[in-house]
Amino acid sequence: MASRCTLPSCIQVVCEGVPTVAALASERVYDDLKERIILGEIPGNALLSEGEVAQRLGVSRTPVREAFLRLQTEGWMHLYPKRGALVEGVDQHEGTEILEARRLIEVWAARRICATPTQCERVVDELDRALDEQEHALTETAPLPAFLDADLHFHQLLVERAGNRILTAVAHQLADRQRRMTALAVSAGADRPRRVLTQHRALLETLRTGDADAFAAALDRHFADIHGGDTR
Repeated sequence: MASRCTLPSCIQVVCEGVPTVAALASERVYDDLKERIILGEIPGNALLSEGEVAQRLGVSRTPVREAFLRLQTEGWMHLYPKRGALVEGVDQHEGTEILEARRLIEVWAARRICATPTQCERVVDELDRALDEQEHALTETAPLPAFLDADLHFHQLLVERAGNRILTAVAHQLADRQRRMTALAVSAGADRPRRVLTQHRALLETLRTGDADAFAAALDRHFADIHGGDTR
């Protein structure tokens, strides 16, 4: 059994199962920067300095440096010694590959679900409620994060209910980049979020009728309209 750490929190030591103050600071910087990159608040090709980030978040440079290294490992930025961190953009090739992977997984999931009418009915009910949440997100004071979460939930719920743990894990690995691409897409016009929701309801109707081929066609139209990608 892990012993309880009774040392003051200001002493940065490692106690089993208890994060250090430095580790918590690094995690906070990492979460802040990644979410701001995903939401587009920090655009691609932006150059970040350790000092500026540290000052904004009220931490030392060490946790910022650790967060930069972690974000570089995950492909969100590239570090240049003595210059800073350059945020990676979403290039067309990467975007196409993400959409292709999503299409393969989501169309397979739709076919699997439609093959069992009773399961399909249950999944349609769940997805219907998920779209109600996405509709509600449009009324939030800061709608973008809530809308992105609801968008992701709709697509991933479909995959999860198909019951393949490996494909579900792959879909989850794409989640952050999927949210970033959607953020870029819906920020391109005031009507975009409503168009996404309308197209999601069209996807749902194809499942309601048990027509996986119609789902695949509707998903292609959705990706082409919102993301500008042809994944067929």
